[in-house]
Amino acid sequence: MIISSELNNSNVLIVGASQGIGLGFIKQLLQSELIGSIYATYRHHESASGLIKLHSKHPEKLSLIVMDITDEEQIAEGIKQISREVDKLHLVINCVGILHEGELQPEKGLRQLNTDRNLLLYRIFWVYLQLIET
Repeated sequence: MIISSELNNSNVLIVGASQGIGLGFIKQLLQSELIGSIYATYRHHESASGLIKLHSKHPEKLSLIVMDITDEEQIAEGIKQISREVDKLHLVINCVGILHEGELQPEKGLRQLNTDRNLLLYRIFWVYLQLIET
């Protein structure tokens, strides 16, 4: 992963870092000397064993935050934790996704997109964007 020198000593938040793409971002960012702090959110300990193992190897650089993005209290607590430790975020990457869960199934066309869910995500990320200096 190529990281711009403009991100020197930057603070990064990866939302949805327990598996897949999110965990891949964490692995790549941990290798970069340009990254200062990485905040990684996850919902369940059971599905985050790889992330938790990385945290045990890099506790000075990687901070874990238990967060379900549908729970406003957990979002607020996550923001408080980040705000106590750093004055701003330089990069926020959203990797939250649900492929199959109950009645939720992958979309096969634009008509199947849930606009209410998309609005919830925008509202959540608006809060995080306020932590980023432009």
